[in-house]
Amino acid sequence: MDSILKSSEKKNLRKEVRSINHKLKAIGGGVYISAGAAIIIILLLIILL
Repeated sequence: MDSILKSSEKKNLRKEVRSINHKLKAIGGGVYISAGAAIIIILLLIILL
């Protein structure tokens, strides 16, 4: 089964994906909490307030 994209198109797509990932890492630095941690924080707030 032949690939739909030519090798040059695949190469360009890979470069684009890498640049997007690089930009996302540069923008990053956000704070991420899990759902479990969010539930615990909410329960603590309810108990304390």
